[in-house]
Amino acid sequence: MKVNKEEILGMLVALELYLAKDHAQEWKVWEERIAHIGNATKPIGGVTTQVDVPKVANHTPTLMVTWDTEKVRISGDALKEAMRRGSPSIKLAGGGPGSVNVTVWMPDPGQERIVATRLQEELARAAT
Repeated sequence: MKVNKEEILGMLVALELYLAKDHAQEWKVWEERIAHIGNATKPIGGVTTQVDVPKVANHTPTLMVTWDTEKVRISGDALKEAMRRGSPSIKLAGGGPGSVNVTVWMPDPGQERIVATRLQEELARAAT
């Protein structure tokens, strides 16, 4: 296998950036973003949140949002679709009859507020 100098340089820069990063501060930012989104759902009856950190892939805090489908009448798949079709379009993961997952390691700073607002709007709309 042949590797060109541009690929080697790219890997070197990526490694230097990774080693120079304050990982503890980055984790704290992720936790703050998760908390902001979770707090936005608290006023909606029947909605609960829990933070999970997958042990293998995407080892970052993940907000698991679940709800009582008798109180919030929307499925996880329908909520994901509503969020995707909304403005701005937001992609959620996971899901089941009454759940979705939210990760925050990729959005730009401040975008967690947009996600929180849209998630609250959609869940409140479906609440009885």
